[in-house]
Amino acid sequence: MRMKEADEEYKELCIERVWQCEKADYDTLFRLGNRRKTCMELVYEADVERRLGIVPRRSRLTGQQYVEPQQMLNANVDVVWDSTGKIPITVEEPRDG
Repeated sequence: MRMKEADEEYKELCIERVWQCEKADYDTLFRLGNRRKTCMELVYEADVERRLGIVPRRSRLTGQQYVEPQQMLNANVDVVWDSTGKIPITVEEPRDG
């Protein structure tokens, strides 16, 4: 994922947050608030100012909050790689300076 509209300082802050989760176990439950992370949770938690516009949903069964990958489709990001090949990808070269 690459944020569409973010200054370099904020991008660096998000990257720092991602590195803080380097040793986290992978989670398949999509639940927020535990030490395990899905890819989506990692993106959500790195966005400390909530600039992506992702709003957690609440499970009707358990009442727990969760985020899901489909929410990225409407977020303030460009997908630069998709392992499933289902999302058309346009890759731009990084801008200098």
